[in-house]
Amino acid sequence: MKEGLLSVSTEIGSINIGDYIQALASSQFLKKIDTFIEREKLNEYDGEDIAMIMNGWYMHHPEHWPPSPQIHPLFISFHLNDLADNHLLNKESLDYLRQYEPIGCRDYSTVNKLMSRGIKAYFSGCMTLTLGYKYHSVQKDDKVYFTDPPVLFAGKMDKIKYLLYSVYHFNDKYRIYRKWYGRDKFDIRNIIKVSKFYHVYNNLFDRKLLLEAEYIQQEGSFYYYEYKTPQALLEKAEQMVQTYAKASCVVTSRIHCALPCLGLETPVLFINDRSQSSVSSCRLDGLLQLFNVVHYSNGSLVPFLEYDEMNKITKDNFPNNKKSWRCFADELIGKCNKFLAEIENH
Repeated sequence: MKEGLLSVSTEIGSINIGDYIQALASSQFLKKIDTFIEREKLNEYDGEDIAMIMNGWYMHHPEHWPPSPQIHPLFISFHLNDLADNHLLNKESLDYLRQYEPIGCRDYSTVNKLMSRGIKAYFSGCMTLTLGYKYHSVQKDDKVYFTDPPVLFAGKMDKIKYLLYSVYHFNDKYRIYRKWYGRDKFDIRNIIKVSKFYHVYNNLFDRKLLLEAEYIQQEGSFYYYEYKTPQALLEKAEQMVQTYAKASCVVTSRIHCALPCLGLETPVLFINDRSQSSVSSCRLDGLLQLFNVVHYSNGSLVPFLEYDEMNKITKDNFPNNKKSWRCFADELIGKCNKFLAEIENH
């Protein structure tokens, strides 16, 4: 039987490379990738029978669910988003999912939705916890990365305030701006964003850490325009995971940066936006407990531990990761290897 991998496209010209970091996690267990199948068009596949690990976020176009009968799925690290409840929890979908019980879910929100409708389900964690299976690195490069740190504004006057503040510590802010957005990109909105970032994050993180860090964006139109194929996006995701594997430490608001860092055994702090909608927060129940978390609330950072102004977070005192993720990673690895061995022997 052939082996396939999920790809994810959008209609708005922007790609979240986190979708391909999830795909990379699944690809570790495949002998080969015979084809990519678009997540938003799963019902359109009409080729040879194909085995697929069906982890990820479902879905923007639920009218294309359930998947083709030619797809033989392992449902693990499955997230059913609030946006798709009406369709993915209808009788046709539930009858489909019942064939593949128990359903391994990425979060407790999905577990509860399925179990309340009579579907056997359990919390599996995310496939990206397994990335150390192939990509763990004992070599570290002493670099710090901030990946999409959230910067939130309380209306127009708040933006004007931080535009005015941009003249203070200008050299520091310009140094961060160049790393975050490049030397040649001048955008007043990004100047204001960096200005507020500096003032908010410098309350918790050491100035030297902020200035020496590298800044990464995991979502944007540049992925859409620069990486034209699923294979190219998968290779970019692999490069990013290799970067995280060698990092000294990482600060991020992206679960598909933070979860890989756990699996790669790279120290990571997760910045949780407390103001996010349920469409976003429903992804986190069960995952949030695996991280060291700093909450972004009312324009300030609220850490899981108390750091005073004389003891800000540095590379030297950066907190060690929790260990609770390991059991989930081990179980995911075992289930994926078993699934593909059974497919091969079928």
